[in-house]
Amino acid sequence: MNGITVPADVYDWLRGLFVACNRRITLKLCNNPNAPEETFDFTWIEHLTHSRSPRRLGSGWTVALETHYLGGMRHFQGWEIADIGVLLFIRDPTSVVTHKVALLQSKRLYPTNMGVAEETQTDFEVGFGRLADPEDLARSIVS
Repeated sequence: MNGITVPADVYDWLRGLFVACNRRITLKLCNNPNAPEETFDFTWIEHLTHSRSPRRLGSGWTVALETHYLGGMRHFQGWEIADIGVLLFIRDPTSVVTHKVALLQSKRLYPTNMGVAEETQTDFEVGFGRLADPEDLARSIVS
């Protein structure tokens, strides 16, 4: 990082955090491949918020990681810039050494063993009642 020697425990802590997050989302995707994309974004953020408070590691260095959901908002001429924002701060015992910003755009993975019910504008207009749509229920019972 910019010619700075960062202790191994900083990398190990971050790596462990993201490995655990990846496992959790992969399990969710395996168990529910037809889930809307946003549920995976929210799981990612929720997992990382458990580690939001700054952590002082054995080397004396401190790491702080913040995540933010940005999806669904139009930030740049009507375009969404990212689904998730990540802020990483790394501090040696005396001062902030570096900080990084990442913008992540997730993309929907489609299962090959079933169809995907895409969300439509109507889903958002009707709201919660759309979850109990008798037409969808009848179709799923018939199939």
